[in-house]
Amino acid sequence: MPKEAVTRLPGAEHFDDPGRLAFLTWLGIAGEGVEQSGQKPGDVVAILGATGQMGGAAVLVALAKGASRVIALGRNEAALQKLAALDKRVVPVRLIGKIDQDAAAITAVAGAPHVVIDTMGDADSANPLLAGFAALRDSGTLVLMGGVRQDIPIPYGEVLRRRLTIRGSRMYRSKTVLSIWRLIEAGLIDLSQVGMVEVGIDDPKAAIETATRTTGLSFVSLRP
Repeated sequence: MPKEAVTRLPGAEHFDDPGRLAFLTWLGIAGEGVEQSGQKPGDVVAILGATGQMGGAAVLVALAKGASRVIALGRNEAALQKLAALDKRVVPVRLIGKIDQDAAAITAVAGAPHVVIDTMGDADSANPLLAGFAALRDSGTLVLMGGVRQDIPIPYGEVLRRRLTIRGSRMYRSKTVLSIWRLIEAGLIDLSQVGMVEVGIDDPKAAIETATRTTGLSFVSLRP
């Protein structure tokens, strides 16, 4: 493996539950999106697709970086309630797929968000994303890092008038992973809140099938 693809995490060799460090992949990608958003302490952050692994990781990072509220957006009510149990700052909102109504629901719980981060995977509809765009406060930032499989209409004049920022985020940089590790070391991200399913590497097919069934704020960790 090229050295450029490896990030050294000082002190990680002493981490008491090394299997959980596999979740750093999700946290790194989500953390890069949060970094690109320019989130500041006290901001209201909305996470589209919060009920998936990527979205759940984004919720953890936004909390660790001092969000005053994290609006967790998704359709799975049970998964939303699990996220709400993480921290009193997490506010769950169940999406119904209608732009105007979903936008109103987003702003109703904590005001218009400073930041909206799209973490939806393989979404066949752009309506949740457009609802997030509509809910943004003036001078807010929308980060695209999910899986909407279609182009979306962006109202040019509205972006100008409201001074909105739209950014894309893909994978992560080494310095982002290192910053996430420091948040874990400081106790600001608690990996015990993440469900871990350990599987052996002797049966790769079974491991993949287990990973396919594992959703929400849970993940599969391979152990030799």
